[in-house]
Amino acid sequence: MQISYDVTDWKTQYDKSGDRPTSLDEAVDLMRESNIKSGELAILLIIGRELGIVTDALLPTNKMSNLTGMGLHLARHRSRQTARTKVGGREMDVPRFVAQATVEDGVEGDYAFDVPALSSDVTVVDYNNPEAADRAVAYLMTNVVGRIRDRFKLIALHKPNDVKRIAKELKGRIDEIVKEMT
Repeated sequence: MQISYDVTDWKTQYDKSGDRPTSLDEAVDLMRESNIKSGELAILLIIGRELGIVTDALLPTNKMSNLTGMGLHLARHRSRQTARTKVGGREMDVPRFVAQATVEDGVEGDYAFDVPALSSDVTVVDYNNPEAADRAVAYLMTNVVGRIRDRFKLIALHKPNDVKRIAKELKGRIDEIVKEMT
């Protein structure tokens, strides 16, 4: 079976753009140096690859791009689903489904995907499944803690005197959440 689709609109956008990244690294540099959005860059990379200009081995094939894109779309759709239930004696919306927290190659933070990897061993459980709490804890302790650490590195780099104040504010917000839940 073949999947094909018309990308004439993307080619037109490519032709109008003066930007011609030839690799993922060049695309990231372009994003950093200009106001170009990631979706626009994706189009430039895809059309550039089809024209033979982009030969970056790290750029996924169209088949993997489709699979990844649909997986992300499905994960985002799933993540918007909520269920109304009582928590700490109060009615509130909770995430309806909980996937496994994943950490790519044991790396936390921005280098880890928030969306579980596209593999056959990733599963989703309903919010009322006791395993949902364990999955939530794993996510908090890997992805969230890693992202917090990465952001504090940036704060420490540019505003080292603000690190403790911001940490205290963040802890205060977490304390407010804990009060709300208990």
